[in-house]
Amino acid sequence: MKLTNLSIKDLLNDDKNLTFLVGAGCSIDSPSCLPAGKAMMETLIIYTCHESEVEKILQIEDLRFEGLIEVIRDQLDKNLATIEYYGQCDKPNMQHFFLADMIQKGHFVMTTNFDFLIEYALLYSGVPEKNIVPVITREDFGRFQDPYELLNSGKNSLYKIHGSPHNIITNENTIDSLVATIQAFGSNKEGLDIFQMESFKRPFFENITNQRSLVVMGYSGSDDFDVVPTLKIIKNLKEIIWIDFLYDDGGKEKVYSVDSLMSDSSQNLDKVSQILLDIYETGNIQKIYRVNVNTSRMVKELLETPPMLSSEQFALPPIGWLKHNLSAPSDVDKFFIAFNIYRHFNRYDEAISCMHMMSLLSGLQPDNPRQANAYLNIAAIYIDKGDYEKAFEFYEDAEVIYKKIGDLDGISGVLNGKGMVYKKQGKFEEALRLYEQALDISKSSNNVDRVAVILDNMANIYRDRGNLSKASDYQEEALKIFGEKGMLKDRAASLTNIGQTLCQKGDYQEALTHLDQALKISEQLKDEKAIGLILEAKADVYVNQERILEAIELRSKAVQIFDNLGLKKDKAIALVNLANILQNQNSFEEAQEKFQQAHLIFKELNDHPALIRLDLEMGFMYLNQGDFFKALRVYREASQINDKLNISGLQEEIYKKFNHIRNNLALKSDDYLKQRNFIDAINLLKKVIEISEEWNDSIGKAVMLIKLARIYKEQGQPDGAIKCYEEAIRIFQESKEFKYMELAVQELSAIYLNLGKPEMSIHYFENLMEFYTKKDLQEKNVDVLFNLGVLYSRMGKFDKALEKMNDALSILNILGLEKSEKADKIHRQIENIENQKKIKAKFDKFENRFNI
Repeated sequence: MKLTNLSIKDLLNDDKNLTFLVGAGCSIDSPSCLPAGKAMMETLIIYTCHESEVEKILQIEDLRFEGLIEVIRDQLDKNLATIEYYGQCDKPNMQHFFLADMIQKGHFVMTTNFDFLIEYALLYSGVPEKNIVPVITREDFGRFQDPYELLNSGKNSLYKIHGSPHNIITNENTIDSLVATIQAFGSNKEGLDIFQMESFKRPFFENITNQRSLVVMGYSGSDDFDVVPTLKIIKNLKEIIWIDFLYDDGGKEKVYSVDSLMSDSSQNLDKVSQILLDIYETGNIQKIYRVNVNTSRMVKELLETPPMLSSEQFALPPIGWLKHNLSAPSDVDKFFIAFNIYRHFNRYDEAISCMHMMSLLSGLQPDNPRQANAYLNIAAIYIDKGDYEKAFEFYEDAEVIYKKIGDLDGISGVLNGKGMVYKKQGKFEEALRLYEQALDISKSSNNVDRVAVILDNMANIYRDRGNLSKASDYQEEALKIFGEKGMLKDRAASLTNIGQTLCQKGDYQEALTHLDQALKISEQLKDEKAIGLILEAKADVYVNQERILEAIELRSKAVQIFDNLGLKKDKAIALVNLANILQNQNSFEEAQEKFQQAHLIFKELNDHPALIRLDLEMGFMYLNQGDFFKALRVYREASQINDKLNISGLQEEIYKKFNHIRNNLALKSDDYLKQRNFIDAINLLKKVIEISEEWNDSIGKAVMLIKLARIYKEQGQPDGAIKCYEEAIRIFQESKEFKYMELAVQELSAIYLNLGKPEMSIHYFENLMEFYTKKDLQEKNVDVLFNLGVLYSRMGKFDKALEKMNDALSILNILGLEKSEKADKIHRQIENIENQKKIKAKFDKFENRFNI
């Protein structure tokens, strides 16, 4: 921006036709004293959210006023009584009187505010009520779309572009006109570009700005769902004059002109400067000014006759209004409101915590539907996190309650949720069956919102199966409902799904059009997860268009987004997709790194189907590189996983790929051993261990270490054997592989006994017992105690041996296994130890008697 020598009087001179756009900042000054947006939000959060969550929610920078109002409306405030608070103030300040003066001088004013302070300023300025025309409703905008007609008929018009709860001039209830929630911003918008004025307001907006200077006051630009996007497409404005409040302006304003040089420093621009630069770069408006000024001082100097302001300030605190006009929220309500805020911002841990508290409180009453709702919401979060088993469990818990109380909508939600789980697991038939049941229930109960969600879910299955025509039909039907209902988050998801379908059809440009609109919505909603998914979908289009570098950039951004959100499953999928691009570009090392990162995540999540798909991708890459060792490793893992899942046809596919190399290395080491060729057996096992370590196959590595340890033991190299056993035990402890860990400890104990170091044998068994105790694996400790008892008896420490055996029995008694085979075995061993003890006592007595 360039500092000019202009003053505010130069910009607002009498020769110009001015149109004012007024935001909430104009109503803060005394005596109006209405709270700023942040202050009002803080009050709402304190009143409606549980005290345990207030501080955390106040720290969410991207929480918007409209989003908060929507959450509160859905839970507590169906009639938006919260907005009525602004109408309680009847004390206009200097800025309102200035705007009233501008209206009387033939200029136009439009506002996004919900208060009536400009109307009051007109009335207090002596304008007859019959000459004041607030334009609020859809019908109003249709009748008075040309402000010049009202001006020429002697009327003073005020355009309230976000509606108003009342028309205080006509006493008309206009609550339906309010655009106070995100849903309202998204409702009934035609076409793809929804972040503009509603279509019925556009003729008015074009008329009120045509060949005029637009003056923006009290408007931060942060709540720019419709006004700023509309400004970016307006072509007939002469200029924009953006008044930006600066408390200490030194008694003089600074006027800056916006120019192309701002682009060079666009990374450091504040919100207002970025908005002005974006508008400038459209090329529609050549003169754009930013005025840094104390607005209160400015209007006082501009007014020819100072108005008589109220000597009393508006003193109704918003918290007092809320307490008297909203039902006091219960703790369940407060946790639910906090949950909805957290979930919108993908803060899953906090959201789940709130739902657990809601479930706990609701569970005090049997078969409470709110407890079922809590389970339903917890399940949905686990789907987002990729934990499908947990999600399914909570859906089942919710279903039990819904069936008991006969809640069909609840049952429909459960069926839809279970269908989503099955779809994620690749069980398309089961998913479609549940979706169909949910759809029938939702249609019969006229739950249109749910119908749209289910249609969109079903479309995804049809698309994945290649039935693109049916997928498109379902998607368009769902998108229409989302648009009519203002369900912006769902609309963005639907646009993303349509974009993916269009990509599969080969209509890449139209796919990008839909995906860009989905991205625009999600960016406005600050929905980071959705942004990541859209970037992934756009990358698919770019790959098909052979725009590889752009695809890599988008996929890398998606990986980072999912990592920041802690969404491990989505991050892993993005990593696999990125790796596939890289390997197709022969960037094998980079691809291998991404595959390995994804592999670790899928393994951590215990997502076996995903591991199989990943192993097949990796194996294909290794075979292309001629690295059969690595290919064998990943194919073997895929086969082992599928042994448990038994996915139809997959095992055959795996065997076709690696049958000629499968198990050759491990079997070869056995052949070497049979031939007493220890050197080659050791070298081969070391190679297998190296492969296992390289691909983080800790269990495979540890098993090979045990085999290697046994060879060292047979060759009389106890130090080498001990080193292998110790490393294997460490790995088993970290990976919780209890079976092999106990085996390794037993074999290592035998070596130490042969070396005459029984204390080391005891040391490892005691460490094992400590590990099991920490993991609360008491039954495992029974075996450890038994082995310790045997060791102590061999050392002649019979009392210590009996102590360990009795400790083992005590655990079995606690576990209710006092009559088990294991207990019988211990009893027999105790009997043997007691006999040994008696024999030893007799022998000692004999020795002492004869002084042997």
